[in-house]
Amino acid sequence: MAFQNKDSLSLAIVKTLVYASLFNYPLKEKEIWRWLIWERNKASKFQSFKVKEELHEMTEKKIFQKNGYFFLKGGEESLGIRQKREGWSKEKLEIARQTSRKISWLPWIKVVGLTGALAMENADEEDDIDLLIITAKERLWLTRLVLYFLCPILRIKRRRPKDKNVKNKICFNLFLDEGHLKVSPENLFLAHEICQAKPLINKDQTYERFLWENRWVKEFLPNAVSIEKKTIKRDNEITKKKGITISLPRYFAIFDQICFYFQRFYMRPRITIEKVSLHQAFFHPQDLAEKINIKYQQKLSCLGLDKTESWLI
Repeated sequence: MAFQNKDSLSLAIVKTLVYASLFNYPLKEKEIWRWLIWERNKASKFQSFKVKEELHEMTEKKIFQKNGYFFLKGGEESLGIRQKREGWSKEKLEIARQTSRKISWLPWIKVVGLTGALAMENADEEDDIDLLIITAKERLWLTRLVLYFLCPILRIKRRRPKDKNVKNKICFNLFLDEGHLKVSPENLFLAHEICQAKPLINKDQTYERFLWENRWVKEFLPNAVSIEKKTIKRDNEITKKKGITISLPRYFAIFDQICFYFQRFYMRPRITIEKVSLHQAFFHPQDLAEKINIKYQQKLSCLGLDKTESWLI
């Protein structure tokens, strides 16, 4: 498969299908447009109707189509895998919704969101349930500590580090406080994770602010999400509306720091690839980002498309 024009829409479509194939996730026409992998300044000229036209031209030549799904050569079996995963994801989605409702009363929790495969309804039967928690400013570690004690009381099955059977267990794998919403490094994998995250609970437009602070994702996935600052309320408007005082939170901020140092000390012997700071915490059982980027580059290389892809790493 060769591409003389490195700016072609067909190249963008193939790259998008290559990335999706790493997750056995054939794409529908609208999904190809949404997840189109291309540089922002170039993708602006690719309108959605152009994708439809290009797909028609490419089908049976460079890509294949069945039952409304598009995939690369040899990817037909991924159709059955996606359908099975959609079925397995339904039960997990309901558990995630129930969990978010149980913990949403905590005033410091601003967002509870689905992340990972489940956010795309592409979870394996034995997978756990990854949740993003965004807290109020300087409440991250206090919130995490409270959740630790609340889970047994609320009958939430939480994944523990040594668990071998993690099926349908809740994994609070990403914590952010609303004062530090930008995440890094800026790469394709993380851009996907941010764009596919689905908020189950969203207070004070925190999810919208999360997207705005990570608007760099547009450099990788220009069509994935709509990000506009003008619709987001300022922090002082929210504070004024709720009548929040200044004196009480200061005591909580100090207590949050104590909780951070206590929990970091407890976790220190077990920390491997986790990223832990006062305002952000990433708990990942595996360093999936690096593995996916390597596989992506290898597959592009097999198609002769690796020479122009350094910006994706």
